Amino acid sequence: MTSRPHESLDPDARPQRRTFTAEFKARILDEYESAPDAAARGAILRRERLYGSHLLDWRKARDAGAAAGLTDRRQSAAR
Repeated sequence: MTSRPHESLDPDARPQRRTFTAEFKARILDEYESAPDAAARGAILRRERLYGSHLLDWRKARDAGAAAGLTDRRQSAAR
């Protein structure tokens, strides 16, 4: 009998995708935009384990539709 490598892995050990609330996104955007320099902005990204692309997407969504743009469509009531 041969054992397959994926059979021995615990399915609960798979990493979960992080989700962010609209309040968190708005708070981070405000903090990031009020940071005095690039070093402070980089420190915010590292502290929260975020990428600059997160903020670009969040800012674009915020500017397009205010707070409604910051909600996660994958977690909406419609789904």
